[in-house]
Amino acid sequence: MQNSMTRRAFFRQAGMVGAGVLLTSAALVAYDSSTAAFTAVSAGTSGTLERARKAGYIRVGFANEAPYAYADENGHLTGEAPTVAGVIMRELGVPQLEGVLTEFGALIPGLQAQRFDMIAAGMFITPPRCQQILFSNLDYVGTEAFAVKAANPHHLTDYRSAARSRVVIGAESGAIESTWLRESGVASSRIQLFPNGPTGMQALASGRIDAFTLTAVSLEYLIKTGGYSGLKVTNPFVPVIHRHRALAAGGYGFRKSDASLVQLFNNKLAALQHSGHLPNLVARFGFRGATVTAAYHLRAQQICKGSA
Repeated sequence: MQNSMTRRAFFRQAGMVGAGVLLTSAALVAYDSSTAAFTAVSAGTSGTLERARKAGYIRVGFANEAPYAYADENGHLTGEAPTVAGVIMRELGVPQLEGVLTEFGALIPGLQAQRFDMIAAGMFITPPRCQQILFSNLDYVGTEAFAVKAANPHHLTDYRSAARSRVVIGAESGAIESTWLRESGVASSRIQLFPNGPTGMQALASGRIDAFTLTAVSLEYLIKTGGYSGLKVTNPFVPVIHRHRALAAGGYGFRKSDASLVQLFNNKLAALQHSGHLPNLVARFGFRGATVTAAYHLRAQQICKGSA
């Protein structure tokens, strides 16, 4: 699905999401990393919300990583992040999201270049990323895992166990997992990068790598939807990096100039969290229990400062 979307525009269509909340599906504007060519976007550095209200939509960057944000078989933007963002933006007077598909590593540069106005891709909040963009407060707290052959022949349990072995580990290009692998002692020569989850899973299934790492919820979804009967997900774990637990906490990205929009977004996110409706909205994407509720009392500022 990912490769077939390159340089293709999809149709905009409205749809219903759980708990009776309307979320408008988006037209997708493809980004071709080989030419670095985006569909032209007219945007300034101020008044983002006002422009979006007038236009009736806001452009959001996503990286086709299910179940966080991806295009379904009909080309409609879906996933946990667009579902939540769509509800919040509707509350803010913007009825539609328009997705801009790009590789994960190009999301922050694309946002800064004003090719879209918001990142809705399940992006982890990390101190280095906080230096580049603003993050909303958290909408989920995840755990890491490996996808491996069903018997887990190399007995992988966490990144340190990967460092002690001689396995080749796959990770998504631009995502934090490759950094955590290296910081855990896995040699760069044993880390193979892939543009997205499905290509990594295909490499694992074909034997080109020994394991593939992402968040546990991503891997469970990829195995379920990909029909990989010979693969399984290891027990989830929280990486320990430089003697500190690395929190896999995600939010929505905005330009530094959009602090007022972030505050409004956070207010609506908090209201949605405490209304009790949020778990119903995201359960169909595999987000349940503490993955959702653990985010309620954490703030992006805590993660940015490394104090969570």
